[in-house]
Amino acid sequence: MNIFRFNPLSAFFNGTVLTLSLVGGYAHAADYCEPESSESLSPYDNTSGSTRSVLGIAKHQYQGDGGKYDCISYSEMLDGDYANNTVGGSNYFYFAEESGVGDSLYFKVDESVTSRTELRLESFQADTVSPAPEFGGTFKIRGSSADRSTEFTVAQLHIDQNTTTDSDAITSSPMLRIAYYESRSGLDDHLWAVFRTDPDFNGSGGYEYQDLGEALFGSSNENSFLMTYGTDGGDTITVTGNGEEVDFDISKWTQSDIDIYNKAGCYTDGDVGDCQIQYTSLEHDNY
Repeated sequence: MNIFRFNPLSAFFNGTVLTLSLVGGYAHAADYCEPESSESLSPYDNTSGSTRSVLGIAKHQYQGDGGKYDCISYSEMLDGDYANNTVGGSNYFYFAEESGVGDSLYFKVDESVTSRTELRLESFQADTVSPAPEFGGTFKIRGSSADRSTEFTVAQLHIDQNTTTDSDAITSSPMLRIAYYESRSGLDDHLWAVFRTDPDFNGSGGYEYQDLGEALFGSSNENSFLMTYGTDGGDTITVTGNGEEVDFDISKWTQSDIDIYNKAGCYTDGDVGDCQIQYTSLEHDNY
């Protein structure tokens, strides 16, 4: 199934919960923006029809004075007010139109200020394998190569610590991520699928790395990924990226007391350098 079937950043199904946040540490569900007085704050904007704009239903945050996460509305996001209020006045995430491409969502990380900007999507139960949950997108790696981080992540599957009831599951590390490495295993400038094999372990030796091919840079070159959870009778997750396809064993993950959600954005997680990602399409299916 081709899940890239939507008008970029506009067709997420009604009822989908998405959050868009700038995070220096971890922002939990309890910290997400809530409506204030009579203001119409995302995702509480009134909408009609069966689809809504991804930004219209996102919970937007920026890290304001004293590290407090402040809310902004969808209209403020589009008007650029967010950029005027972030630390240092930088555009950490914003929505813009590119000629010949259409609407895009931009994520930027200035490592001197924050280590990540992200869009968080609705979670699914880890034993949900039929129909197989899917998460995919197309993105461009932007910014100066001289300033670029040598490692960064653009998409993740992550345990939802707010709804997971398995007390042994480690919720601080992703299950799966799509990452860029300047150099790894003798390969330069490649994308990698990095999989945590056991939800109860995140130490040394607990990860598998599979090459997804050469990373493409600049405004004219798109990268892509698609995660399909529960292939091969429900025992594997299949990841495709830039023409490559790899599989991982998820038999230790498929349990009803673990919830998983998807994230997209820029994550340097302490590595020196910056990150700029332009998402031209992003969608999930079957959850």
